[in-house]
Amino acid sequence: MGTAELAWHAARDGCYLSTAALLCAALPTLRPDHDKPEPYRHLRSTSPAGADITAAVDGGNVHLEVTGLPHDDMRRICLAAQVYFAPFTVETSLGRTPTPGKYTERARHARQHLTVRTDTADVRLKLPVKTASSVLNTLRSP
Repeated sequence: MGTAELAWHAARDGCYLSTAALLCAALPTLRPDHDKPEPYRHLRSTSPAGADITAAVDGGNVHLEVTGLPHDDMRRICLAAQVYFAPFTVETSLGRTPTPGKYTERARHARQHLTVRTDTADVRLKLPVKTASSVLNTLRSP
């Protein structure tokens, strides 16, 4: 590799490390996934509520996946991400239980996905780093 290419790789890796540090500061249980080839791009954790959390850094965005989270906690996650899925904005505000099913919403220049089951929900979000950090911070607090 040439000097310019080595410098580019160093800058890219520095970006991944600083983003991983920011995300880990928001949710201290988040750790690099050493099963992946670039562990600081792929982070993983389990929330206090028992949900599995994975975060993959992609440039200035984070692909965040939270699975197995109770409905009340998932509603807080969606609101923190400013992604408004109907089951967690309309139905819960009316005092109803979210309707099970799969939902897709276009928000933050990406397609966001939510799966609602009877007691838990899963979400896949593509968010800017700062927003992802705020979302992870809501997972840490009860």
